[in-house]
Amino acid sequence: MFPLLGEGIWSTIQERIGYRVQGTIRDIMDGKYYIDLCKEGQFLHNKSNISFIFNTDGAPLYSSSSVSLFPVFLAINELPSPER
Repeated sequence: MFPLLGEGIWSTIQERIGYRVQGTIRDIMDGKYYIDLCKEGQFLHNKSNISFIFNTDGAPLYSSSSVSLFPVFLAINELPSPER
């Protein structure tokens, strides 16, 4: 059910970091700003560092409640989009 658990996730990330087609934008890793962060001296130049997309939004649990729920979504950019 979850093929990328454990070591599989890290090996998938490392494979994707090493694979990039010049001039073709297919995913976030091909974008100008991501590529700039991969240059020497930048955060993503170290292959042990990864980047995330972090989203959250609040929603009331039900209309007459003062209690809200804030789900958090965290996606690893370096994973292929189907596994994110």
